[in-house]
Amino acid sequence: MRVGLATALASWLRTASIAFFQRPDEAINRGFDNQAEQDLSSPYTFLSNYEALPAERARDFVSNTVEFFDFTAPMREFISGVADSPDGPNYFALGTHPRVLDDGTRTKNPRYLQLRPDLSRPAGPLYGRNGRTVEEPARSG
Repeated sequence: MRVGLATALASWLRTASIAFFQRPDEAINRGFDNQAEQDLSSPYTFLSNYEALPAERARDFVSNTVEFFDFTAPMREFISGVADSPDGPNYFALGTHPRVLDDGTRTKNPRYLQLRPDLSRPAGPLYGRNGRTVEEPARSG
């Protein structure tokens, strides 16, 4: 195997072992997919097939109080951060806005690269053989 190909393959395997491509079908609805909104609001998330919204749109989302509070807390913080930052990003993306296709419809194939949950939350609950978390006391009888 050529050295360049071996290096590229090793890089791909390293990435593939720490992240998964997700298709967040329910993220189209504000606040419905908690995990997707958490992931999409995280910095450095790789996105594919999402509309690049101008930063000014973040202020529109924040000002529409009813719809804004349908988002989960991490997504509200993300949108507010974009809206409040004059030197922030020029564009941002939301799970509710997949890319618009040439015919005016939205793609049904948005994706993002999710960091493996066991790596992003390494201190999550540990489960024993009988299904109890480590913090739960054993039941007698």
